[in-house]
Amino acid sequence: TLRHGNYTVSYCHLSRVLAAKGTVVRPRDAVGITGSTGRSTGEHLHITCKLNGKSVDPSVVFDYIKSMQQECVSALARL
Repeated sequence: TLRHGNYTVSYCHLSRVLAAKGTVVRPRDAVGITGSTGRSTGEHLHITCKLNGKSVDPSVVFDYIKSMQQECVSALARL
């Protein structure tokens, strides 16, 4: 589980965790390797997101990140 401000993101069913507790994780850092642990039926990555302890649809978070990236690229292109 990683903390990003008021958000926590859990990466579940990993076959191997690469980020130790307390590690600073930067964009593009690998935090784990997908697997099929627990009661899963095949290898996959299960992501859960919470904002202030309440569950949030991960796709909403991903869409926001994508829109911010596009906004930044557009702003840089105008320079």
